[in-house]
Amino acid sequence: MEFEQLRYFQCVAEVETFSLAAIKLGVSQPSISRQIQNLENKLGVRLFYRHGRGVALTEAGRKLYASAIPLMSQLSSVVETLCEESTEPTGVVSIGMPSSIIGTMGSAVVHRFLVDYPKATLKLYEGPSGLLLEKLEGALLDIAILYESRRGSNMLVSPLLEEDLFLITPPTVLQGEGPDVSIGEVEKVPLILPSPLSGLRRSVDRVMQANGLGLNLVLEMHSVTTIKNLVEKAVGFAVFPFGIVHREIADGRLGARKIALPDMSAILVTATAVGQPVTKTMNAVQEIINVELHRCVLAKQLRGRVLVP
Repeated sequence: MEFEQLRYFQCVAEVETFSLAAIKLGVSQPSISRQIQNLENKLGVRLFYRHGRGVALTEAGRKLYASAIPLMSQLSSVVETLCEESTEPTGVVSIGMPSSIIGTMGSAVVHRFLVDYPKATLKLYEGPSGLLLEKLEGALLDIAILYESRRGSNMLVSPLLEEDLFLITPPTVLQGEGPDVSIGEVEKVPLILPSPLSGLRRSVDRVMQANGLGLNLVLEMHSVTTIKNLVEKAVGFAVFPFGIVHREIADGRLGARKIALPDMSAILVTATAVGQPVTKTMNAVQEIINVELHRCVLAKQLRGRVLVP
């Protein structure tokens, strides 16, 4: 038996589908299937059987899991310890960011990581806070940047940024930045917002409900890019942090007015799963995120209060 075969076997046994195991391990599904088949041929027994929702361990598979996985865990701990003793971060780290942040600083984070840590690998995923939280809880992400309203009870979180929220207007109404707008005015305009799966949307709903106000919601879209395009075409207005639209504002394609309400903001946090070992590479990514966050706020690409040193 090879270490790689046992690693694939362990992952499939724990997530109970070949497709999810492939995503978690960052390899193709045929590659996992081939390794499992080779392992079964080597042992002369079937390790999994298929059912409607995925796969489950056979009796032989359960015996192998009970015997081999503790040894795998010990070996992984030794490898991890040796990697941590290395003078340079190595290994793979997966991070998820919402659209509000990834468009502003995602590429800068990746570029800095590639330059500073050539022996390590960074995987970057984009999605709404709800989806990123699911991936984090499913061990498909090492770090997630989330809006605080979407954090889970089994997450360790560190505040990053309290983002101001802006009313985003069509260019026919305003080009560039304009004066602050009252919450009462926001209540009246037709709004195009992300779905409640978005942590940003949940933050907006929370503030409006706390002030006894409603939303004149005309469209719900799962795509930030589509919402911006619709606002540019004067279909409606949006409520976003400034970072999402800073390029369009600079080009005069959209307008932005800060919403004049003290609690009209959304708090971004970094989240990791409780009990997850924090590697040197994860710490390196976190440091890059903090540096880029300060840079973007100083450049006024992000608007709000930085909550990290």
